[in-house]
Amino acid sequence: MNYLLDPICAETWDTYEGYKTFCELGMHKGKHHRIKRLLPPVLFFIVFLSVIIYVIISHDISVFFIDAILVPCYLYYWSLTHTMPQKMLDRASEKGEEYHRYIFANELFYCIDGKEASRGTTVKQYADIQEIYDLPDAFYIFFDKTKGFIVDKTGFTVGTPDTLGAFLREKVGEQKYIQAK
Repeated sequence: MNYLLDPICAETWDTYEGYKTFCELGMHKGKHHRIKRLLPPVLFFIVFLSVIIYVIISHDISVFFIDAILVPCYLYYWSLTHTMPQKMLDRASEKGEEYHRYIFANELFYCIDGKEASRGTTVKQYADIQEIYDLPDAFYIFFDKTKGFIVDKTGFTVGTPDTLGAFLREKVGEQKYIQAK
C-alpha cells in the first residue's frame, strides 16, 4: 500500500475544453456505448409498434395505456442522453473558467472552490469514484455520468501528475483507472 507522506496538491482552472471532454467521456463510456445508447430507442420502437399491431388485430384499445406511459418515458430518456451534455456545456460556457484547488490525502480528497475556501469545499472518499480517465492534459474523475472533477496536469504545487496517477490507480484499482494516450 502506497502511503503519502505529504498530500498531493493541484490548482487548476476548469475550461470549456475540459468540460467538453468531461461530457464526452461521461456520456459515452464503455466499450459498447453505441449499442447501449441505441438499445432503448430500438426497444421503444418494437414495443410501440407491437401495441399498435395488437390493437389493430384485436380491436382492443385498452392496451393503449402502455403507449401512453412508454412515450413520456422515452422522451425523458432521450432528453437525458441527447440534450444534457449540451446543457452542461452551455452552463460551462456561461460560467467561464472556474478555479479549484485539489488536495489528495491518504484517506480522503478535497476540492476547494475558488481562491477562498468560503465558496465551498467538497470532501470525497476514494471509494466514491466510479472511473478515472488519465488523459495527457488532465485527470477526469467521475462519481457518475455527470458529476466529477477535472484535475489539470499543469497545476501541481505538491507532487507530480505521475505520482497522483500511481496513487489513484492504487486507490481505485486497475478496472476503474483508464489510461488514455
